[in-house]
Amino acid sequence: MFRFADPYYFFLLIPLGIAAWFIFRRNIRSGIVFAPTFRIRSETTTFRTYATIALPLIFLAGLVLTVLALARPQTVFSRIHNTMNAIGIEMVVDVSGSMEALDLSIRAATGTKLRNRLDAAKEVFAQFISKRPDDLIGLITFGGFAATRAPLTADHDALLHALEGVEIPRPSFDSKGQVVDQEELLTAIGDALATACARLEHAELKSKIVVLLSDGESNTGIIKPEEAIKVAKKMGIKIY
Repeated sequence: MFRFADPYYFFLLIPLGIAAWFIFRRNIRSGIVFAPTFRIRSETTTFRTYATIALPLIFLAGLVLTVLALARPQTVFSRIHNTMNAIGIEMVVDVSGSMEALDLSIRAATGTKLRNRLDAAKEVFAQFISKRPDDLIGLITFGGFAATRAPLTADHDALLHALEGVEIPRPSFDSKGQVVDQEELLTAIGDALATACARLEHAELKSKIVVLLSDGESNTGIIKPEEAIKVAKKMGIKIY
């Protein structure tokens, strides 16, 4: 099916037609009597003559094409409407310092494949996404602070791309060799759960859940996990 999305732009053709009439109208009101016609060149058509005719035509054609572009011609091949009971899922991933432990490394025939806890969580996360193609899934990471890496989205390829960039923050040291960003290596589970609830609060979905992937206990943050769980229950959000 062919259509114009904004056909009202065709009204611009009215003043364009009036302008074309003014350009090409022929209104010879006077003449000069010239007797020695032998002095007039027989070839009166020059490049300037052609340009005088062609340039207005090119200009008008460009304006007509501009109007057509503004009207946005479209070809609709098909329309598909899918109705499904999508679930809103916030994946909350721990990136605190303890997730760097290599106790989830894999033994293979060629040797040991080093894998920390975050690597294992990311692999499980990716497998989980592949089994939920119709759901809206978001990503929140947390150490000492919670950060939204991806909003609720059905674009799971973009979500996986955001997941690939998730890493454990590297500690910074001062001149005395002491860690200056110790807070980022801690675990603020309560703040992370509260952030996930906030992201799900205005989602127009019947079912909303939070999946927490963490290896430790909460040891920092403004909101305690128990308080975040109470808020989630009031909002009808399940936490796994």
